[in-house]
Amino acid sequence: MEDARERFLVSGAPLPVMKERTLLVDEASCSAFAAAIGSPLQEKLALVAVGGYGRQELFPHSDVDLLLLASKTPESVGDKAALSEFLRVLWDMGLRVSQSVRTVAECCKVHEGNFELTVSLLDRRYLCGSMALFASLNDRFGRFLQSEQRDLMRRMCRMARSRHARFNQTIYRLEPDLKETPGGLRDLQTTHWLSILRGVDEPDTGDPRARHFLYSVRSYLHFLAGRDANLLIFEAQDEISSAPFSPWQDPAEWMRAYFRHASAIFKKTLYDLEVTESGDRSLVSNFRDWRSRLSNSEFTVSRDLVFLRNPQELATDAELPLRMFRFVAKHGVSLARVTEKRLVDHVFDWARHYDTSPPKAVFWKDFLDQPHAVKAIRAMEAAGLLNVLIPEWERIQHLVVRDFYHQYTVDEHTLMTLESLWELAAGDSKLSALAQESEHDLWLLKLALLLHDIGKGSGRDHSEEAVRLARGFLARSGLDEMDAATV
Repeated sequence: MEDARERFLVSGAPLPVMKERTLLVDEASCSAFAAAIGSPLQEKLALVAVGGYGRQELFPHSDVDLLLLASKTPESVGDKAALSEFLRVLWDMGLRVSQSVRTVAECCKVHEGNFELTVSLLDRRYLCGSMALFASLNDRFGRFLQSEQRDLMRRMCRMARSRHARFNQTIYRLEPDLKETPGGLRDLQTTHWLSILRGVDEPDTGDPRARHFLYSVRSYLHFLAGRDANLLIFEAQDEISSAPFSPWQDPAEWMRAYFRHASAIFKKTLYDLEVTESGDRSLVSNFRDWRSRLSNSEFTVSRDLVFLRNPQELATDAELPLRMFRFVAKHGVSLARVTEKRLVDHVFDWARHYDTSPPKAVFWKDFLDQPHAVKAIRAMEAAGLLNVLIPEWERIQHLVVRDFYHQYTVDEHTLMTLESLWELAAGDSKLSALAQESEHDLWLLKLALLLHDIGKGSGRDHSEEAVRLARGFLARSGLDEMDAATV
């Protein structure tokens, strides 16, 4: 592994490291099994790699997840002593082992409070011992997955949604947890697990760069700390950005690359969750929901998601996305992932249109006066349209600024600022009373907050740069002189 470490620090390639460690641990585990467990007991046991080890995704200091599959629960003193000796040998080798002893029957049911066991078995791999016992598990577990598919997928989606909620549904933390935060490794695994539960055997044909990027970062963090480390703290960002294999020597630029990859993973995960959840409905409830009173001649609302009635119109009507985001801002419904994908496909075409015909002040006033405008702005950003409507936004997208005021990237900080204003204005506070008094002009404050940090990252005084950039945007949008001066 020291040799693998030296090669990795030059190339940054994670797959050879993971493959080499997996092979070494396979050899060590089977050797310890043969040495510690006698032949009679070996015939009643199968050693199975599960979880990340089962997927052959062993990072330099990942735990080794093992299942000791038994024909029946070991009860004799001799059998228990043999299992203890087997685990002792592995620990003496320096392996951090996470093990469980289960029968086939115990593996083929959901244990309340331990859904992780079922999840780990989705990536099971035979190592040694009784092949017949492992074959029995494969057969029975496959039938278990089929019979409990709907419940298992529902649990998987709830687990992912709960994890996303713990991190405020955002990837944009300045010191993210590479494993748990949205857009991290757990999201990659979630899409993998859902495909297994849906019975999809097709290989992943998506862009592998985001996955390999995260694999490389986690391998580096493990080598850097000499343990299972997953928190991407500032010091680690400095270290990895200066590594020989990094294309970005500036930590802020390196983190922008991280956020681009995390964003792609998070979007894919949300899409897969949405597809899975949409299938977990009765036909009657779907039909009733389809007739939602919010639907109109352009947009259909189903399952609280917005779908286009005539997607082909995106190619001929460049104003359609503006009406769609205004619809989201008014009603607070989310774009379906398939709708978002359709928008992304047309972004470059609309860029040419809005370059010469940008939205005017009347649009921004009406849009920002809607009760769910920030949700619509987030949808714009996810579809790549916010950069088109406000080209200056690209300067702060995924931008990391390490100072006392920012816990998130500059763009996420800006959107959270807007969300805070909406909450305060809607609450019971002095600002709420002031907002009601200034109702017709409040959109100017919202626009000012949307633009207030666009000067960051320029290398110049960000306040002066923001004023310069804002003036250009306000002139293109046709605000009158008094409104522009207020902003």
